[in-house]
Amino acid sequence: MNQKKDISGITCLRALACFLVVLCHSHSFASKISTPNLSFFAEYSDQLGTIGVEVFFMISGILMFSMHGNDFGRGMSLDFLKKRLIRVVPMYYLATAITAIAFFVNPSWFSSTQIAMKDVLYSMLFLPSYYLKESDSLVPVLGVGWTLCFEMLFYTIFTVGLALNKTRGLALIFSSILILVLVGLVKEMKHDTLIYFFSNNITIFFLIGILMEPVYTKGININRNLKAAILLCSLLIDIYAKNKIINLVFLPVFFIFALDLLRNLKVKKSLVYTLAISSYSTYLFHRLIMGAINSVSKHIPILSKLPHEVYGLILISLSLLIGYAIYLLIESRIAKIIKYFSNRKSEILTNMSVG
Repeated sequence: MNQKKDISGITCLRALACFLVVLCHSHSFASKISTPNLSFFAEYSDQLGTIGVEVFFMISGILMFSMHGNDFGRGMSLDFLKKRLIRVVPMYYLATAITAIAFFVNPSWFSSTQIAMKDVLYSMLFLPSYYLKESDSLVPVLGVGWTLCFEMLFYTIFTVGLALNKTRGLALIFSSILILVLVGLVKEMKHDTLIYFFSNNITIFFLIGILMEPVYTKGININRNLKAAILLCSLLIDIYAKNKIINLVFLPVFFIFALDLLRNLKVKKSLVYTLAISSYSTYLFHRLIMGAINSVSKHIPILSKLPHEVYGLILISLSLLIGYAIYLLIESRIAKIIKYFSNRKSEILTNMSVG
């Protein structure tokens, strides 16, 4: 499964997921400045954001199994975990550090948050520790980092699974997540506990992503127009139903049909590709960017008087633009530095073995 595969569909869905999350938060930040005119955004913005996160999780599931499905039982566990940490940690730590520094400099910028040093330390371990009433759950210092806590949980379980043969490894991955979800369903727990946080049934979407990989590889052999119709209907049902059970059924349908329809699409050098490659930086920093824009807008009457939707569009545009700039100036350069030292280490080890 390590052979090169077409990922144009995944690229497009990553861009879509990022955009939906940014769109969701643009509504909440714009609402602090003006009142929304369109009831759709007021009613469905949270659902759009939820769909975005669930798509991200399915992408993680399908990518991990596609890239590492043949690594089970081959002693590749630590190598897998190292790669995941290198990918996730640097930018997450940077965003967390900036958030913590901003809070300690001026706590009033974070009206609903009280951060202590222990919260920063827990966040560095991908463990949420601060109870936020608005979400009725624990959150890390970086608000959007809650999804990274789930990602690292999935990567940790996947790492252990890779140490076993494929059958037992997959059984461990699926049973571990399903047992956590089952605990959350059958046991009454305080909402300010880690077990309550990690028993969230949203983790099922990682497993759905794994299950989708063979379907995506094989392809869906039906009429293209019918695929498009099923895709559109399933997405509309997901948006308007606002029901977790329905999401578990219809969002995967949208996901796999979208992947199939977008197969072999030329996306490089397109706006979609730009959004996709910068999606991690955009995701991590967009709320900080929107908060900064709001702080400035309060002192500029012409901005604070703009219609809600227009102001929201400004928030989205600047978040995507600055997110891409952060990717170019920081994330991509960190990746190059890490790659350089990794290659240097390989060369040194090779020379030592030859010598």
